Amino acid sequence: MFHSIRRSVTICRNRVETFKVKISMCRSLFNFFALVLFFGPSSLIAADSVAAFFNPDDPEGRSLVLSLLEDRGVRCREIDSLIAEDKLKLSRFEVLWVGPRATQSRVLTDWIRGHGEEMRSFVAKGGMLVTFLQSPDFWDIEPWLPWRSFVLRRWELPVKVVSIEERHPLFSRPHTFSSERLTEILPRSVPGGGSIERANHGLVLARDGHGRPWCVELGWGKGRVLLLAWAPPTHPDEAKDEGRDLEAAQRIASYFAENVLQYALDCAGGKAHPLADEILVCDWSAAGRLDPALYSAAVEKVHKQGVNAAVDRGIAYLKAQQKPNGSWGPYGASNGQYKVGPTAIALLALLVSGVNKHESFIMRGFDWMLYNPPEMTYEIGLAMMALEHKAAPMYERFELERMTPEERKRFRYRRDLSDKERGYMQACRDRLLDRHVRGGLWAYRPGLGDGDISNGQYAILGLKAARRCGLAVPREIWKEGLEFFLRHQQSSGTSVVVPRFRKIASDGTLKFTDRRAEARGWSYSLGGTERLGSHACIGMACILLCYEELMANPGPKGGAHATKVREAVRDGTAWLFGYWSIDHVPQGEKFYYYYYIYSLERVGVLTEQRFIGDRDWYREGARYLMAKQNRDGSWSSRGGEWGTPIANSAFALLFLKRSTPPPVITLGH
Repeated sequence: MFHSIRRSVTICRNRVETFKVKISMCRSLFNFFALVLFFGPSSLIAADSVAAFFNPDDPEGRSLVLSLLEDRGVRCREIDSLIAEDKLKLSRFEVLWVGPRATQSRVLTDWIRGHGEEMRSFVAKGGMLVTFLQSPDFWDIEPWLPWRSFVLRRWELPVKVVSIEERHPLFSRPHTFSSERLTEILPRSVPGGGSIERANHGLVLARDGHGRPWCVELGWGKGRVLLLAWAPPTHPDEAKDEGRDLEAAQRIASYFAENVLQYALDCAGGKAHPLADEILVCDWSAAGRLDPALYSAAVEKVHKQGVNAAVDRGIAYLKAQQKPNGSWGPYGASNGQYKVGPTAIALLALLVSGVNKHESFIMRGFDWMLYNPPEMTYEIGLAMMALEHKAAPMYERFELERMTPEERKRFRYRRDLSDKERGYMQACRDRLLDRHVRGGLWAYRPGLGDGDISNGQYAILGLKAARRCGLAVPREIWKEGLEFFLRHQQSSGTSVVVPRFRKIASDGTLKFTDRRAEARGWSYSLGGTERLGSHACIGMACILLCYEELMANPGPKGGAHATKVREAVRDGTAWLFGYWSIDHVPQGEKFYYYYYIYSLERVGVLTEQRFIGDRDWYREGARYLMAKQNRDGSWSSRGGEWGTPIANSAFALLFLKRSTPPPVITLGH
C-alpha cells in the first residue's frame, strides 16, 4: 500500500511539471503572436502613442516636446529613421507630430507622396495629425492631407468667420491664451497682427493681419487634423529676431506647445467627437482644376450638418422650457398680456424643426392651447399657424418644391383638423376679421393702438393659415391688404445698383448682372418716418401673400396689380440690399433682431430668391445664428434688445428650417 501511494504522488508531480512546461510554452507563444499581431511581421519595435518628426536644426523644440510627453508618461517614437527605411507603420500610433520646419525635409515629403492612403486611413480611424506649416512648399505635398485642397493651399476658406466666445481647448487648457495675450504674441511673428476666430460647423481659425488663417482644425472620420502656420520661437536667434527676451519666449513656447500636445492627446484615438466629416472637401481633376460641383456639394454638406446640430440643440432647449401644465408660460416682457403667444410659437418652431406631432409633450402643448383662446393679434396669428402646420401632411413642402409653376397653380392644400381644432381656428379667424382696422392694419387688440403693419403681418399670416385649412376669408381682405401695402411704400427712394444672380460659371464662380432700382421701404405705422429692415420684409411678404390669394381666384381684374407688385418687390429688395445687415436689424440695432431674421426668411422663400442682391441671405443668417447659439441651445437677446430666450430661439429655428411654405402662385403667374 505504501508503494502504491508513493507511485501516485510521483505521477502527480510529473503531471504538474508537465503542465507548468506547457503553460510556459503557451505564454511564450502568446507573447510572440501578440507582438506580431500588434506590431506586424516586418518589425518588432516598442509600441508608442506619439510618432514625432523634428527638424534637426531645432533641438530646443525637440527637447521641449519630448520633456512634455515624458512628464505625462506618454511614450514617443522619433520616426526619421523609420521613414528613411520605409518601415513606418502609422497604425501603431495615435498622434503624429510634425514639428516646426520639419516639413522642409525631403525625406519626409517623399514618404508622404507615396503613402497618401495610409495618411488618410490613419486620420479616419481616429488618429490626430498635428503639423506646423512654416514652409510654403508644404502645400505642394497634398497627399499629406485627407483632401486635395485648393482652398487651403491659397490660405483662403469660403466661410465667414466670427469672434470666438467660448474658448477652444487649444487656447484654454492647461494654459489660457486670451485674445489680448495672443495679440501680444502674434504681431511679432505674423505681419500685421492677428486674432482668434471661429467659423461655424466648429471649424476653429486664427487669422493673421492679412486675413489668412494661421490655425486650421479639420475633422475626418474619427480623427482630426490640426494645421498651424506659426509657433512661438524656441531658438535664441529666433527670439532675438523677434525682439523677445529668450526666457520669456521659451516660456510662451512651452505653454503653447503644452496646450497643443494636451489637445492632441485628448483627441487621440478618436476619443473626442470629430468636428465634421469632410470639412471643406475639394478635389482636383488630372488637369489640376477645381471641380465646382464636388466642392459645392461638400461645403453644402458641412453647412447642413452645422444647421442640423444647431436645430437639435434648439429643440432640446425649447422642450426643457415647457411648463408642467403643457404651456410655455406668458411672454416675459408683456405683463402677462401674451398668455398663449410663447406656447404657439414654441409649438410652431418644434413642428417645423421635425418634431413628431404625436410626441406626448407636443400633444400636451396643443391640449393646453385649445383650452386657452388667444387675445392679442400676434398670438392669434401664431396659434393659427401652429394648428395649420400640425394639420399639414408631413412631406407637403418637398412636393411643392419639386413642382413646376403650372403644377403649383393647380395644387390644393390638404389639412386634417379635428372638430375642436377647426372650431378653434374658426374662432381665431372671426376674431381677426372683427379686429381689422383698415387695409393691412390690425391693432394689438381692440382699444390698444391704431393699427400697424407688424400686427397686420401676423393677422395676414393667420388668415393665410385659415385659408390653407379650407376656411373662407373675404376677398376684400386680400384686396385691401395688397392695395394698402402698395400705397404705403415710400413713393420714391435712393437709386441703388442691385446685383441680380444670373448663373454659376464653369469654374464655380457666381455670375451677377447689375440692375438699377429705387430703394423704397415701409414705416411701422401710417405717418411714420422710421424705416427698418423688418418693415421692408413685412411689406414685401404681405404684398406677396395677398397677391397670391387674389391670383388663386383672379376675378375680372385679377392681374391688374401684377406690374405694381413686381415693382414694389424689386424696390423693397433694393432697400434691403442697400441697408443690408445680417447681425442686426438694418437701421434699427435693438429692435427685435430675431423677429427680423424670421421676417427675412419669409421674404427669401416667398420671392424664391437665393440672393438679396449678391448676399446669400440664408447662408449668412444661418452662420450668424449658429455662432450666436448658447451652450444650452437657446439664443439670448443682446444688451438693451427686446425679446426672451424662448421667443428668440423659436424665431431662430423658424429661420434655420426655412419654415415659410413655398408660394403656390408666384410672380411668374
